[in-house]
Amino acid sequence: MERAVGARRKARGHGPVPRAVSLKLAWSVIFFGLRSPTLAQVEKLLLLFTMIACTRKFFTIRRAAGWLKVPYIAWVTFATALNAGIVLMNP
Repeated sequence: MERAVGARRKARGHGPVPRAVSLKLAWSVIFFGLRSPTLAQVEKLLLLFTMIACTRKFFTIRRAAGWLKVPYIAWVTFATALNAGIVLMNP
């Protein structure tokens, strides 16, 4: 019984993961392919909020997994700021 409960807890954490992967791929297409830094900024913010949700889920499953996501959130935050700078400098 305990094993089944653990499997269900682990499965719940994977909901935001496919969304995050899709958003990671979409940014390159939007920014470079469509040449739309403004739309890419909106997408980057969605990625940031998705990664925060993903990290929170991972913390509920296993603390170490949650902590391993924290540096990636820092990177996405930095990348969001860079993208915002590009948007502001190129109206």
